[in-house]
Amino acid sequence: MSRAMRVGVIGAELARGWATRAHFPALQGLPGIDLFAVADPEQPATAVAEEWGAQLACASPTELATHRQVDIVTIAGPVPGHDDLVRTALSAGKHVFCEWPLTTNVQSAIELRTLAAQSGVHHVVGLRGRADPGVRFVRDLLAHGEIGEVLGVTLSAAPATSPESAAGKSLLTGDGGQALDILRFCLGELAELSATFATRCPGTISPDQVLVQGLLESGVALSAHLQAGAPGGTGFRMEVQGRRGALILACPGRIGEQESTVLLARGSRGGASTMASRAPTVSAEARIASPVTATAEPGAGASPDESEGFEAAASRVTGTRADGRPSTVLAVPGHLPSWETAATLELRSALEVLPVPESYRSGVAAVPAGPAQGVARLYAELVRAVRTGTPQDPDFTTAVGLHCLLDTVAEAASSRRCRSFG
Repeated sequence: MSRAMRVGVIGAELARGWATRAHFPALQGLPGIDLFAVADPEQPATAVAEEWGAQLACASPTELATHRQVDIVTIAGPVPGHDDLVRTALSAGKHVFCEWPLTTNVQSAIELRTLAAQSGVHHVVGLRGRADPGVRFVRDLLAHGEIGEVLGVTLSAAPATSPESAAGKSLLTGDGGQALDILRFCLGELAELSATFATRCPGTISPDQVLVQGLLESGVALSAHLQAGAPGGTGFRMEVQGRRGALILACPGRIGEQESTVLLARGSRGGASTMASRAPTVSAEARIASPVTATAEPGAGASPDESEGFEAAASRVTGTRADGRPSTVLAVPGHLPSWETAATLELRSALEVLPVPESYRSGVAAVPAGPAQGVARLYAELVRAVRTGTPQDPDFTTAVGLHCLLDTVAEAASSRRCRSFG
């Protein structure tokens, strides 16, 4: 058996930053890969090395990136430092795991991609949503025609954050970019778009509301709303409408940090097909894990949908929040209310929860649930690519495409004109 691959992690504030939350637990729980070295550009990393079992605490990021015993260099620090560190690691012939964003602009991203190709090494960028089991399951369901021809997609991303924590951070290159990348991964690239930016939270220096609409290369219509600085954020939701039904991908927080749920609404005349019909399903009458107890009164004040689409009436749902306060919402079949009020609902509708097959979760059972599992899946992908000599995803090419998309969104918002690709 080949020896374990040795990883060196570079990051600012290693003792309490993203590396401690995600990278170190991921490396401890994965087979075939070990945390070998750490480096912090701002302070000694000796205590961190001792705490997490790294053999070496390097005096500088450059020392780590060029160390002869390091196989994979991970850059987990702030984005302004990514460019130089990635270049140093690639020049030393190291495989690279770089957190998203890859760099600060498209041109630098293209240069890093070119350098990586010339170096002949493998590289992964930290777009964690692509590794989420639910995301990969939805992508496969769509590819197998589970809901027929896709007509349109709506996307909402509003992770719970305080205005203070959102201040100084770019929504578009952060959570917003991660959300749009899931769309690209599942449904393909955009062909044209228009965009609007707005700043609604006091103290933020960049837009905290981003609206995007347009068409994918396949002709699918897109509408996306990205938000930041909302303490009551509702997480991530992507609804894909097809000729035979709809698929919904939902997560109460950030995909890649919390696992998503997959739901299916079958059309009244579409019937079941392929993958989902062969897997056991859980109806929406079953409980979806959440700290809410609720009951539903079918048809209260609503009438069934009379179109060819979905056959069910809306339900008035009365429940109890986590803080004990009562809450009543109108639940429309195919459209879950907010996660806080709607998760353990007993809805009589055509909506089904599709259990994600365990094959999509393999390999990370020993890694703690949460952000570490998303990162662990990316490490596993990188190790697989190195061992087999085959391409990996997401890589620097993925990052270049997303940088280009986000620049186009910004340009469209600035010019207030529809922008076309190509």
